[in-house]
Amino acid sequence: MNNEWIIIEVLAVLVEKGAVLYFLNSRYQSKYNSSVPNWGAWSLLVICGLIVVHPYVAIHAVITHLIMLIYLVLFKNGLILHKIFGILIVFVLITSTSIIGAGFASLITSSSIEHTLLYQDTSRLFALIFIKALQVAVFYTLAKRHEKERNLRKRPAIFLFVAVAANFVYLAMLRIYVESPDLQPQQNYMLIWLAVGALLMMIGIFIVYELFIREEARNVELATKLQRINLETGFFKEMDKLYYEIRIWRHDYENNIKVLRALVAKAEIDSALKFMNNMNSSIMDSKIMIQTGNFALDVIINAKLVLAKSHGIEIDVEAIYPEGCCVSDNDLCVIAGNMIDNAIEACLRISDIKAEKFINIVIGSIKKNLYISICNSYGNDIIQKDGRFFTSKKEPNHGIGIKHVDAVINKYQGYVKRSQDAGVFTTIITLPLEASDKLRGGIGC
Repeated sequence: MNNEWIIIEVLAVLVEKGAVLYFLNSRYQSKYNSSVPNWGAWSLLVICGLIVVHPYVAIHAVITHLIMLIYLVLFKNGLILHKIFGILIVFVLITSTSIIGAGFASLITSSSIEHTLLYQDTSRLFALIFIKALQVAVFYTLAKRHEKERNLRKRPAIFLFVAVAANFVYLAMLRIYVESPDLQPQQNYMLIWLAVGALLMMIGIFIVYELFIREEARNVELATKLQRINLETGFFKEMDKLYYEIRIWRHDYENNIKVLRALVAKAEIDSALKFMNNMNSSIMDSKIMIQTGNFALDVIINAKLVLAKSHGIEIDVEAIYPEGCCVSDNDLCVIAGNMIDNAIEACLRISDIKAEKFINIVIGSIKKNLYISICNSYGNDIIQKDGRFFTSKKEPNHGIGIKHVDAVINKYQGYVKRSQDAGVFTTIITLPLEASDKLRGGIGC
């Protein structure tokens, strides 16, 4: 069993340290845009785990947790007390999963936890594999809880849960079968490697799931960029059209001035005023030119509101983008674009011809927060459950925009309030103007 022990002990150390660092990296943003500190800390933890012997488990625990604390202090953002608390969480999780895993393995074979943890036999090998599988599942699950901005669909998560549960059942069945008195030594070795394969399979499941959600995140980012490009393209088309009309107006300027002078000379003041109003109406009454101080926000608002006004929706905008705001342009596109889209669609679904269709937008700063408020009329039923609002549209992929907005709000640790009253739906969002320590490394502020 010597070779088996060496291989499985090394694998256990690699798995445990990797799961712990993945969990810590999910809780604390890096100070530097480099993976070298992460690999260095993982290597030190692995080396420390490989040279330890059982009588010195306590010393090993102190050294490894001290290495993790130094790693957090030197290379991660956040308060020192929060980092110490994070290390304590890791200690509690490692200890509790070890006890739970050993207890479960002992319960299956009616042996003691002490025997399962200390004696170098097949029973302990299976317990060790079960413990590491449990640690991987626990640390990965907790790490995902700190990534709310991904906002994943339920089906992949359910598949992950079923796959992991099936893996644990498989390990438990192997643990029961290994105690069979009729089992030959060669079969015993085979069962051990099957258990190792189950552990590697579980790690593979999490890796595939991680690749899937990262691909999802990239798709969302690409969709957001595409949305912004389309909005900018539409805005530039509107600008070209506007400039073309201005050039035509300037071309006719001299002739218009001659007419005005003639009307004034004849003292036909009313006719002169009416002529001046007609000169401006072709431009001033048909265009919306909002300048907030942020180009991306200007593109979004102007392109969307030109569309809204073409459908007879009344527009009222008060928007001044605060200086020094740390919200990225892409995230602004997600929030403003989706919110105004939803407002326009709500107005268009009003079936009553006499009902007023309007959108009121307010953007500014309140107490060191970016404040965004959009009120709009609506005519369809709004689904509300547990204090949250859901789209009533039945088409596939609808409702994703709301999830994207909520993901951005969670990313900046902001606040959102949605309410409805007397045919008016209101959404209020506040985002910190300055990034917190947790976000500073992630959004480039």
